[in-house]
Parts: sequence; C-alpha cells; structure tokens
Amino acid sequence: MNKDLVKTLIKVIVVFLGFEVVSNLFGSIIAAPIYQSFNGKYTLYLASEIAMVLFALILCVILKRVKIFKNKNLSFSKCVFLCVPIVVLSILALLTNLNNLFSANSGDLISLVLYAICIGIFEEVFFRGIIEGILLDEYGSSNKRIIFSIVLSGIIFGFVHLGNLFAGQDLLSTMIQFFQATAIGVLFGTIYYIGRNIWALIFLHSFYDFCVLLGEVNLVTGCSYSSDVPMSITINSIIISILISIIYLLFSSRVYKKNNNKDANVKVFDAGIYASICLIAINNVLFSLSGVDVNKYYVCPDYDAVSFNLIETHYYSYDDFTYNDVRYYKDGNKAMAGDKDLGISNVVRVVVQNNNLLIISSEGQYYKLYYSKIKDDGSINLISFEVPIINGVGYLSDVQNNTSYPMIKSITNDVFIIDNNSLKKVVSWLSFFWK
Repeated sequence: MNKDLVKTLIKVIVVFLGFEVVSNLFGSIIAAPIYQSFNGKYTLYLASEIAMVLFALILCVILKRVKIFKNKNLSFSKCVFLCVPIVVLSILALLTNLNNLFSANSGDLISLVLYAICIGIFEEVFFRGIIEGILLDEYGSSNKRIIFSIVLSGIIFGFVHLGNLFAGQDLLSTMIQFFQATAIGVLFGTIYYIGRNIWALIFLHSFYDFCVLLGEVNLVTGCSYSSDVPMSITINSIIISILISIIYLLFSSRVYKKNNNKDANVKVFDAGIYASICLIAINNVLFSLSGVDVNKYYVCPDYDAVSFNLIETHYYSYDDFTYNDVRYYKDGNKAMAGDKDLGISNVVRVVVQNNNLLIISSEGQYYKLYYSKIKDDGSINLISFEVPIINGVGYLSDVQNNTSYPMIKSITNDVFIIDNNSLKKVVSWLSFFWK
C-alpha cells in the first residue's frame, strides 16, 4: 500500500476516533443545559448535535482547517444547482409533508429546524471539510487519488449511519440508510471538491433533513418497519435504495467529469440516470401489482393530545405491587400476577396505580405498553400501545379536577397518560418546566 495513503488514513482514523471519544465523554456536559432550557420533540437530539458541532469547530481550529469557511471555487447558487437530485427529492418531501409544517406544535417545529441545521453544520464540516479535506490535501495528487478520496469519505459517512442500528432502528431501515448515505456522501463530496463551498453543502444537507424529518414531526415515535415484514417488502426496499444510490453515484460521476474535462462525453451517465429512474418506476408498478400492503408493516404511532391547567406528577421506582391481595411484580423479564405468568416477554417495568396495571416491555426496536383495568374478580384484559423509550412510570394528577391518570414519560421528556383506554400525549405550557 502507498505510504502516502497509509499516512493519510492513519491521520483520518486518529481524527475520527479522537472526535468520537471526546464527544462521548463531554457531549453530555455541554448538552445538559441546552436540553433543560427548551422543550421540543427533537430537543434531546438537538442538544447532542450542538455539542458535536462545537467539537467539530474546535477540531477545525486545532487542525488549522478554518479556511474551509472562506475558500470558495464556486458560488452558493452554482453549488446548489450542481446537486439537482438532492434539491428535487427535498422539494418533493417538503410538498408531501406540507400539512405538518402548519399543524406541528411550535416547540417541536423550532426544535426540528435547529436540529436539521446542526446536523448540516456538523456532518458537512466534519465529513467534508475535515475528513475529505485531509484526504484531498494530503493524498489527492492525481485524478485517481482524488476519486479515491471522495469515495472513501462517502463510505465513512455511510458507515457512521450504521450506528443507528444500536440506537433501536430496525435492520432494514438501517441498511437502506447506509446505502443512500454512502451515495449522498459521494455526491456531496464531489460537489465539495469542485466548489469548495461548505456553506452550500450545509444548506443542502440541512434542507434535505428538515424536509424528510418533517413527515414525523407530529408523531410520538418515528416510523419504522415491524419485525414481521415480508421478504418481498425487504427486497423491494433494498432495490429502490440501490437504484436511488446508483442515481446519486452516476450524477456524481457526471458532475465530476463535466467539471474536470469540458470535452468529456457525459451522455453515458445521463443514460444510466434515466435507466435507473425507469427501473424504479417499473419496480414500483410491479410491486403495486403484487398486492402487498406496505402500510400494514410500516408503523407510525400517533396519539391524540390532551392539556391540563394544573398538574402534579408522581413516579414509582419499584416493580412490586399488591392490589386486592394479589401481588403484581416483575420476575426477571416476566410480568407476574401472583403465581401466574402474564405471557409478556422482555418486561422492563410493572406498575399498579389504583386498579390500573401497566407493563412496559422492550420488543426489538420498539417499546410496548400493556395496559388493563384490574376487575374486582382479578381478571384483566390487556391492550397494547407502541411507545417511545420510557424512563419513568407513575401517575399524573389533574389538581383542578381531582383526577389521576396512569402516566409514562419518555427519554425526551414527553409525558403520556392513559384515558378511557387511549394513550394521549400531554401538551401544556407547564411542560416547559417538567423534568
């Protein structure tokens, strides 16, 4: 292996690993006050992303790469124009999710905007400005080396997204994200090499993420494929992902060749792009004729909202209760009622509030809440809800009406109650002060 390549790769690996270690060690310290000061669906992720942005900017100073914010080979508008596929997909996603733009809670919407901007800043500064910049400056001395540097930075960008699998995302969604992130990384990397305009890429990245995430801004939890998704849906999703990725890669090649050699014949790349679009259309038609209902397996939990004027919240720290002389408790990963196993696996919490039985279980990438009223004869009729990751179970008291409700709180500080066998999200100005 070329010594220059080895030296450059070692530097890239050290920078990447160093950043990961530092951001994980001190990110929470920086993120905590941000998280505690603002309420919104994406506030937890925003706080973490702000910490990463700060570390990326500090890294720019340490590595003397502040020049990335000043150097511009092409104008903002020209760079945006070069990235046509991302612009088109962003606008289509925005039009699809336009209703959410006007119906979303203001706190959720603001947190989404800020979150998308921070994603754009961090990922473009770190992966294009620093990682790709190091590869291009220290290894990209020839055409082949330049292409290698762009592709490698794209693969690194895609590889990072595999971490979402450990954050609870299903395998199918993660692999799709990996393929497309790698291809988008190559496309963004190509645009960065040609234009050296980091601001244009920050805008494109932020706008794309905002438009896509806008579709889930009103949902309690993000959309995800269920665990029993048919193989036909899996294969179809992977095919579409690969074809879209091919479009990104072919477009990258087209832009690269056209801007590096004005006499280059780019018709072959245009033909490949058009062919991929046609294959996507044909695949969609054939899949629609198969009769498989994708919506049946693509879960997007959504719940009604409820508000109160004055509340009190109470949490239980134990999993052992007695109601009408029957003991309800967690035994290992099982939920028990006396000596009876209630048949729920991977149980996280068991709580009894008055005559309300709540059981929280972790099922793959999902959390489930099982709920039932306990009848006088001890019988129960469990119903289930898809819920976010839970960090608190107890009850909420409506002080004004002297009424209490079973309650759960998510890791993002969202509060939910059970009312008339329905799970509802609590929305109130008081939520700004709930911790």
